Amino acid sequence: MEIKQKKQFDFLYDDKTPFKVIVCCRGGGKTWAVADWCMYELYSSKEANIEAAFLSKTLKQVKGTLEPILRRWKEALGNQLSYNGSALHYKIQLSKTDTRTLHLLSYENIEAKRGYHPNIIICDEVADLPEEMLNQVLLPMLAPAHERGQANFIAIGTPRSKNLFWKLYERGQDPAYPEWKSWMLKASDSGLISQETQWLLQNNMTEAEYRQEMECDFDANVIVGSIFGEIFNKFTNKNIDNSYDWDPSRMVHTAWDFGKRHYTSIWFFQVKNDQITFIDFYEACEYDLPHFVNEVKAKPYSYGEHYLPWDAGMINIRSTHTISEMLKEYGLRNTVLKNSSVKEGIEEAKMVLKSCRFNATKCEEGIRHLKLYQYQFDTKYGINRDK
Repeated sequence: MEIKQKKQFDFLYDDKTPFKVIVCCRGGGKTWAVADWCMYELYSSKEANIEAAFLSKTLKQVKGTLEPILRRWKEALGNQLSYNGSALHYKIQLSKTDTRTLHLLSYENIEAKRGYHPNIIICDEVADLPEEMLNQVLLPMLAPAHERGQANFIAIGTPRSKNLFWKLYERGQDPAYPEWKSWMLKASDSGLISQETQWLLQNNMTEAEYRQEMECDFDANVIVGSIFGEIFNKFTNKNIDNSYDWDPSRMVHTAWDFGKRHYTSIWFFQVKNDQITFIDFYEACEYDLPHFVNEVKAKPYSYGEHYLPWDAGMINIRSTHTISEMLKEYGLRNTVLKNSSVKEGIEEAKMVLKSCRFNATKCEEGIRHLKLYQYQFDTKYGINRDK
């Protein structure tokens, strides 16, 4: 059988590199192309009972993305293709003993993804993919198929600053990684977007927006709604360098942000003559407090004060002690900050960011988060929400 494919994505079928990274302009049809390739591979593979996993940021997103694509395959395959809504998978039944499966997964709940061992993994909008999920869960999932020489991993998306997606694109351009290969399909030279549409978009988007969304520019850091983007571009970017490192003669302080279902983050900084230098950053999710204490103590720093958000001084339903009290029991002297509004914190942070310095390597992930920090956008009314 045959599903019509844009010629710009012929490399999906012709190139046999197992790990592929596709950077594509918005609206270029990358998700449709990769999903069609995946279904073709499942249907035509000589190996029986092979499996694939398609992941996006949320289950709602991955279901909504694939539904119209796979509707075409349903029309082509008829009763051979079925969908199980509760198990979130599509099955191609070629015979009683040969069933090919496409699992719909998300970047949520990392640990729940362990146990799958597909031949194919596709990650959509990789700018949203947690790096530890890729390294600790997804790539190991492909190990059995890789041993048989049958593994395929495809990362697709549109740039959103220099994050994990950028790292994977760079890996695909590096001869030191022969099993990785990357492609970039810009609006201006790929032929995926007409000249008329490009002109229309250029006249209705800011320069940074157009460079990022249509020209695949990883350096277009001013994102729509970015709270600190302008501050970084005007002031802070020049103060990001590996020369700003740990001074052993001075105390190191930390600032913590505790995540419940999200990441807990810790910044490490030193102060000299009112000059703040961030020398390190650590984050992780789904770990208990002792894990973070051990990470802090494992570093070679001599500590001064550990600064905690206001709710670290509150009793919660899971414990009779506050986080502040527990950290003190672990030997970390700390100060709980006053409760202030998010807006107050943002304005204070803007002032600090104008003059503070960052170690480029150790703080890379934290800097990325700061640049991506933005208000939620209300698509109904076309304005930023207060959150």
